Amino acid sequence: MSAGNNRRISQAREVAEIVIRNSAHNSTQSLTRYQSANTMANINLNDSLLNNSDYLHETLAAGSARDGRMSAVRRFFCLFVTFDLLFTTLLWILCFVLIGEDIMTQLIKQVAHYTYETSLFDIVMSAGCRFILILLFYGILGINHWCVIAVSIPIESTHSSLK
Repeated sequence: MSAGNNRRISQAREVAEIVIRNSAHNSTQSLTRYQSANTMANINLNDSLLNNSDYLHETLAAGSARDGRMSAVRRFFCLFVTFDLLFTTLLWILCFVLIGEDIMTQLIKQVAHYTYETSLFDIVMSAGCRFILILLFYGILGINHWCVIAVSIPIESTHSSLK
């Protein structure tokens, strides 16, 4: 190799080392700045949350009953389940209209002469069972456990996907 080639290679190596050194130094500085900023933000947030006892009380008691009344979260959930039943029933009735036959004829066909392949009555009954189950356990009995949802969702999802 010639002396000119060696000199270019050594210069290229020096430039590469400088770039690597500077990029490592800058990324370390920016990482340190990012970590210190986030740590300070988390400390300030945690201090403000811990000092605000009203906020902690509201957060922890959001789903609990007050003055013998149902909480807003529980009330919303029960209302959501009610609208789920109404919406499912409305869609079922819309399917009657789209078929084009008389509504009473379709009701008799889908309810009295029920077949799994053609009738959507089981989807409405599934929504009705979910409505009764969730309102019974969460609305009337006031349980605070997730087991009712954990059992009902996989059963209904399996039924709907098989349909």
